Amino acid sequence: MKITVPRVLAVLVGSAAVCVNAQVPGLPEPGLFIYGPVVNKANQLPAPATAVQWQVSGGGEGVTLNATLININGQVFHVTRVPFETRVVGAQNLAKTPGTLELKAGVVTYSRAAAVDGAPATIVSSSRNQLTSFPFSVADRGIAERVVLGVNTVVDPTKDSDGDGVTDVNEVIAGTDPNNPKSFFKINTDLQVNAQGGLVIRWDSVSGRRYGVLRSTDLTKSFTPLAADLPATPPVNSFSDSSPPPATQVFYRITVIQ
Repeated sequence: MKITVPRVLAVLVGSAAVCVNAQVPGLPEPGLFIYGPVVNKANQLPAPATAVQWQVSGGGEGVTLNATLININGQVFHVTRVPFETRVVGAQNLAKTPGTLELKAGVVTYSRAAAVDGAPATIVSSSRNQLTSFPFSVADRGIAERVVLGVNTVVDPTKDSDGDGVTDVNEVIAGTDPNNPKSFFKINTDLQVNAQGGLVIRWDSVSGRRYGVLRSTDLTKSFTPLAADLPATPPVNSFSDSSPPPATQVFYRITVIQ
């Protein structure tokens, strides 16, 4: 014989019976993931941050969310999940989970604002081309959006925290550690000759960067571009100059883009 247990909890208190309906919570959805760097609004240089908070509202409700901060070689990144849940399944209404937005059947436009260390921040750019508001629907579940937050913090472009001769700003761009004097962007000075008679240049490589190679025979003259937009191949990148000029000395310059 099959016995079906109803979703009702019977509690005996003395000689009285109290019935409490068990509430089923909303079904959690992947939501929206917001991430990106915190920069100085004026010059886009990396800016310090110890706390990032988001206010998101729409569809008749709102949430306050604290971001997780990650410091990568002096660049602060914020990471936040905007939680959504389904509250209607068939004819059944599910309970609201605190701090969670309802995923509606249609598209809802939400407003948002960010604060960095308690001060209002500017949304400089968004990979979804959305700034202070964004649409969200069932089709957007689990999407990741890169959002650059700008603050008015003054950043000293000449600051060199570890004293290695490379500014903190340039170290962040290169992907090296501005607090480690042994970590800085450098070219391998040991040039090698390839099988075709050209020169092979090698330099330290960091994931997420792209590089350019330039050449000159005289440091008083301009450098000629040899290659651009080379993807990183950590830990070392290399480039072969197949036809170096017949000069007694050749100079190479490597540029890096974050």
